[in-house]
Amino acid sequence: MGYKLCMAEKPSVAKEIAKVIGADKPCNGYYEGNGYRVTWAVGHLVGLAEPEEYGFVNKKEMWGEGKEQAYAELPLIPEEFKLIVLEPTKDQFEIVKNLINSPETDEIINCGDMGAEGHILQWFIREKAGCTKKVRRFCATSLTEESIKKAMANLRPEEEFANIIKGEFCKKKADWIMGMSMSRAESIKYGTSITVGRVQS
Repeated sequence: MGYKLCMAEKPSVAKEIAKVIGADKPCNGYYEGNGYRVTWAVGHLVGLAEPEEYGFVNKKEMWGEGKEQAYAELPLIPEEFKLIVLEPTKDQFEIVKNLINSPETDEIINCGDMGAEGHILQWFIREKAGCTKKVRRFCATSLTEESIKKAMANLRPEEEFANIIKGEFCKKKADWIMGMSMSRAESIKYGTSITVGRVQS
């Protein structure tokens, strides 16, 4: 018999879910028990690659010999966006990736936050990890024992949320194009590091 892998967004959420479903054995980066493994992200484990990853001028060269080329490249629009594992949380990503791809894992239960950001962060992790397993969605609006039990008893197909993920990915790409392009344009123009972004603006 294999395990159902629950993927939460934060360690504190994973702990609450694990307690309710009987995954009471602490392991390195996850809890285990009663046919479940419960793991977590630590904020963001995976994100969109920096401009250098697409062959655009390196940020260091942007100030010197590469200044004209960097300006000519604007706006930065990659043909295809790349996902990268973020350095500060790479150890936890490797744990999650190994759990996802373990032959002992029968299915994934997405226990990420219910907002659009929660959907895309979990999708980023699964995509980067090469997940091919069945995924179902845990839909709880609170972490009371009753709410967790109800959500576990009423898991929904991940496919129901495909349009939310597509929409949020589109927004992430638009934010990247605007933020990276405008930041470079302003930085080159004024000769100092300036960051521009939809949220901060």
